[in-house]
Amino acid sequence: MRIQTARNKLSCEENNEGNVSNFGNVENVGNVENVGNKENDGNVSNTSNASKIGDADYDIKIQEFEHSLHIIKAKERQYYEKWYGFTTYVLFFFTFSVMGWLWEVGLHIVQTGDFVKRGVLYGPWLPIYGSGGVLVLLLLRKIFKNPIFTFFLTMVISSIMEYSTSWFLEMRNGARWWDYSGYFMNVNGRICLQGAVVFGIGGCLVAYVIAPGLELLYKKININIKIAICVVLISLILTDQIYSLKYPNMGKGVTATKRIETIKIEAQTE
Repeated sequence: MRIQTARNKLSCEENNEGNVSNFGNVENVGNVENVGNKENDGNVSNTSNASKIGDADYDIKIQEFEHSLHIIKAKERQYYEKWYGFTTYVLFFFTFSVMGWLWEVGLHIVQTGDFVKRGVLYGPWLPIYGSGGVLVLLLLRKIFKNPIFTFFLTMVISSIMEYSTSWFLEMRNGARWWDYSGYFMNVNGRICLQGAVVFGIGGCLVAYVIAPGLELLYKKININIKIAICVVLISLILTDQIYSLKYPNMGKGVTATKRIETIKIEAQTE
């Protein structure tokens, strides 16, 4: 009996040790699970960090794109809405005036074969072309991004200038320096559709080709020399203007109609 009882005690102790070891195994399993959880937490944190880095890269790319777009818009404003400066506008005025004079003189040579000095003034310039070109550059520079608007508004500006100039010259000197009476869609012979279209095309050439090209040429001239040139040219055209107020350039191929006083004298003689 005693031997059996001892054996039972020994068996119970072994069972208890096995249970304790089983508890240890459970703890080990728990530790393994904890390690797995930590690894999962690490993977989640890595994924989160990668997502943050991706978002940061995306934000940087957006900022770079916005910066590039801002630079492009700034360059567009610099080109289309350009302010050239006072001396440059003065040189533009005289350059366009001379170009207009060459255009009309050349056109008259082609049509009639005769060389005549066109215009009211005696110098090789037609101020209406210079004034029109400068006004287009000043008044329409905000819409140069739209060539169609530029074209039609140039037609409007040139037509207003041409009509008012024709009216003033006729009231002041009693004669017309141009007459569109036989042209399609003319208004009192002072303006016509064909002339407005030509001026519209010319205004677009001035805005997009001629003015930017001339500016590059003018930049090569020393500022003091440019100022001196402007002073000389202004003095010459003012002298021409003062003289022409009393003795305007008139005659065959210059004026479209005779002076009113001449017409009256011829009528009385007849």
